Amino acid sequence: MAFSKANFAETTLGAAIANNSDTAITVISGTPFPTVPFLVTIGTEILKCTNKGAGTNWTVTRGEQSSTATAHDNGTAVQNNITAGDFTNLVEGPASVTGDHLAVFDSTTGKLIKDGGAVPTLSSLGTAAYSEGTWTPVLNGFTIVGAAPAVTGTYKKIGKLEFVTITIAAGSGGNTSVASTAASNNISGILDWANSQSVCSIVNSSMASLGNGMVQSSLIYLPTIAAQTAVIIISSVFPI
Repeated sequence: MAFSKANFAETTLGAAIANNSDTAITVISGTPFPTVPFLVTIGTEILKCTNKGAGTNWTVTRGEQSSTATAHDNGTAVQNNITAGDFTNLVEGPASVTGDHLAVFDSTTGKLIKDGGAVPTLSSLGTAAYSEGTWTPVLNGFTIVGAAPAVTGTYKKIGKLEFVTITIAAGSGGNTSVASTAASNNISGILDWANSQSVCSIVNSSMASLGNGMVQSSLIYLPTIAAQTAVIIISSVFPI
């Protein structure tokens, strides 16, 4: 249970507490104290105030949080202190928890539930949120010397974004070189580009930039690229 708190709430007893069973106490002032229920310390005893009465006549529960109920003299300090139980009551959950699980707030109890279940992975949310795979890019109009290069495509869909990579294995597998001419060559075959517009970056296997291309509708348009004898890598991200 969460208890109310007020900064610097302090007063003194207006009458002695004669024994360890009295549940009605009198204080000099109830003004600085919060709304019930709240805890106070008197000496080494913790009491719970459940009713403030007229403000100075309180109804209390004695010996809270395993403290010992005892008699107290008139004029003893009464303070709305933080107790160890405040921290214990802050967190509610099972005795043991599993790593990488969620911590969930419980609005009913006002406490934090330690174990709220496993953290969902993107793939566990379904293909609408995450998917990945391969596709077959088609080179249209490129200048190819030697055998046709191996061309592979991969994609990752995360939410409403798709990340795409195309690898053209120029200069290997019997291919001598691959080149393109701006506005004359394009790449087709991607899954979700029907209504997309974006920019793609182009580098070779030495990470030298070969310029930027454009994703337009269902095609990638490349700039003029001189004959390449090393792998060409094209990457882009676009909304779907």
